Amino acid sequence: MTKRAWKIILVVGLLCILGYAGVWVTYYFAMEKANKEGLEMSCKENIEKEFVGRIIDINTFDYSDFMEGRFFNLHIRINDSTKEYIDYHYNLKPNKEILDFAKVGQQAVKMKGEDTFKLTDSTGIERIFKIAKCAKFE
Repeated sequence: MTKRAWKIILVVGLLCILGYAGVWVTYYFAMEKANKEGLEMSCKENIEKEFVGRIIDINTFDYSDFMEGRFFNLHIRINDSTKEYIDYHYNLKPNKEILDFAKVGQQAVKMKGEDTFKLTDSTGIERIFKIAKCAKFE
């Protein structure tokens, strides 16, 4: 092959690599934006809810090597006639204080228009925490 052919192959190869990288960078930022918008919308929906309930389960995902040590969730049963449940899923590291304080049987109260909920233990001690979908926006 001639020197000119090698240059053409090199230029075409570089253009293909740059084009491929450009597609993935565009995809990455589009997904980041979509995820952020989805979390913000979910946060707004959760802010409009109100409930009084009890924690019936705290799941630390012991059955999964990947999930254990990274995530946990609070399973809250609402005290109304619909037998509805609320699940708040959290990243473990930034929300460790919730996991340390929360116990099965504690009362959970969420007021409409607030991005926090209150946990009350059996001795009457109350703590306020961010709802799960809004914890990322502090």
